[in-house]
Amino acid sequence: MEFCAIVANSDNYMYLFYTDEIAIVFDPCDYLAVYKALSFKLENGKVYQRNFFNKLECNTKKRTLIKCFITHHHYDHSGGNEPLKKLSPETVFINHNNSIDNLSKIIIEYNNQHLLTVLAIKTPCHTLDSISYYLTNLNGEKFLVTGDFIFKVGCGKFFEGKAVDFISSVNLLKKHVDDDTIMLYGHEYTKSNFEFAKTQCNYNETDTKLILEKTFLTFKDELRLNPFLLSKTLSDPVILQNLRDQKNNFK
Repeated sequence: MEFCAIVANSDNYMYLFYTDEIAIVFDPCDYLAVYKALSFKLENGKVYQRNFFNKLECNTKKRTLIKCFITHHHYDHSGGNEPLKKLSPETVFINHNNSIDNLSKIIIEYNNQHLLTVLAIKTPCHTLDSISYYLTNLNGEKFLVTGDFIFKVGCGKFFEGKAVDFISSVNLLKKHVDDDTIMLYGHEYTKSNFEFAKTQCNYNETDTKLILEKTFLTFKDELRLNPFLLSKTLSDPVILQNLRDQKNNFK
């Protein structure tokens, strides 16, 4: 399956994984944009703005949206659920209400063909119901849809969880997520995150170019460049909480 990102609400990312016949979506807050995207030819790996469908060629037939995955309950991620259910009643919705264990494997199949493996990993902190989704396609390409748990060189605020939850969740990811996995974030916060991160990390010119020019980093990149994921930060919840407090007050 190929994938594209769709921007909603100015900085939200929604992710569509698709073939010519079917699709799955992550955090479809702008349900109309997602629903319309099912009818168009899409470019693998591309980031589309909301009005993208006005300029694209129609697909041979409209794709069937078979599954919808939600990372957490905040409205800017889950707000499209109910209207999308009305537009696409055949779609199966997956979120924290599906009795997902810490690790739950979901196989995406169509016409008895295995297309994608999705590992749902509970990552509480930003919210207690946070789930990150680890995807592997038939080509061996890997993706991690993080919602608001991890951003590029940043992380989500600790609204419901604590620093110790963040550390436990990251350690769980480290056990199951490969270094070359592409990180698919819930928001485009590069500019503000980088301004803070460079006060904590000594980035060289290559690091800076990578952060500012590459939309999606790898898990290995994040472990090296994200101040919230450094070993010294994760060694002590007090250190992590202090860093999070600094980011909350950073201007």
